[in-house]
Amino acid sequence: MRVLTEKPDTAQSLVAGKSDSAVKNGQWSDNNLVTQQSAPVIVNDGSEARKRFETDFADFRALFPIALCYSRIVPVDEVVTLTLFHREDEPLKRLMLSEAEARELDHLWDELHFVNETPLKQVDVFEQLFQFATQDAKPSAFEPMRQPILKAAVAFKELQKTSVTTQRQAVIDFAAMAWRRPLSEKEINALKTFPPRLMLVRVLTSPAFLYRGEKAPAKTGPVRPQELATRLSYFL
Repeated sequence: MRVLTEKPDTAQSLVAGKSDSAVKNGQWSDNNLVTQQSAPVIVNDGSEARKRFETDFADFRALFPIALCYSRIVPVDEVVTLTLFHREDEPLKRLMLSEAEARELDHLWDELHFVNETPLKQVDVFEQLFQFATQDAKPSAFEPMRQPILKAAVAFKELQKTSVTTQRQAVIDFAAMAWRRPLSEKEINALKTFPPRLMLVRVLTSPAFLYRGEKAPAKTGPVRPQELATRLSYFL
């Protein structure tokens, strides 16, 4: 919307407005889509009407961000993009979620980026995008992004290193459930010789997980609690 402080030459009377969209060349390779209205809103500069219009426009933009009105998050004619995962949930958090729900949503996004290794992949896609920009855009427009992306990648590598201990313990805790019994020290030490991902593979390919086995008791008597629980679970 355009707000003018003087009478325009085109609209001599009250008329229905028309919106015209046009693509204007810019520094980005997907160009810029600009929409203008033929009939502007006319108000006095500094008037209450102008303040009311500007407030209403701001409220509308806060409720409906421009990204929600443009379905092509990744330009259809582009080969690469820096937006690996598009997040547009700020209105959802602000208008509908509690603080606890918003924190949970942020945590889920952090987990997604961690599992996907987004900061490391962005280094690669940035270099690809920079090379494309040298052909049909202005590479200088992308240069300010380089250091923040590289810095985020370095910080992510450090996070990966500090997360190994937590991941190992998580796999060991999971193994006790998958194997339906407590692990011995020997089994725990054997698992710790693998990196976390291979630890998980080892747990899920173990006969202790794939088969329902029981150790023969030394003498006749009741089965162990874990084996009894397993029998009951299969029965149920």
